[in-house]
Amino acid sequence: MSYIAGFVAAVPAAHKEAYRRHVAKATSVLKEFGTTRMVEGWGDDVPGGKITDFRGAVKAKPDEVITFSWHEYADKAAADAAYQAMMSDPRMRDGPQAGLAAIEAVMAQGGLDGYHLAHAARADMQRRLGLTEAAKTSYRRALELSRQPAERRFIEARLNQL
Repeated sequence: MSYIAGFVAAVPAAHKEAYRRHVAKATSVLKEFGTTRMVEGWGDDVPGGKITDFRGAVKAKPDEVITFSWHEYADKAAADAAYQAMMSDPRMRDGPQAGLAAIEAVMAQGGLDGYHLAHAARADMQRRLGLTEAAKTSYRRALELSRQPAERRFIEARLNQL
């Protein structure tokens, strides 16, 4: 049975083309790690809820659009292996200072505070730079936001290593 990991994020409407370019680049890399299918949705009719909704889940600002994506894997073991492989790939390790600067610049634009993987990526760069307390804070924020068990286990393991 296939395994699906789903993601919800808020992206500034003005950055739609930049987001599309990012997704296009990410698709080939994710397929290297075992993603069999990647689907991205740009919300054009995402109503607000009375108790909960996608906009509230990611603390979307008025000028942001909700995106919903899912990555499909052959099974849960393949997804877990993909997450481990992504985090140990040399492309993810090169230039932590540059990586942290890029992540901080994107997050400063707003819209990603409610996205767990942004915090996890920032924490990983901080960890690699020896910024232990900052990394702990970022990993904790990622855990607050993450709902995927495999991701949560990975983030918890990284936090426990610090």
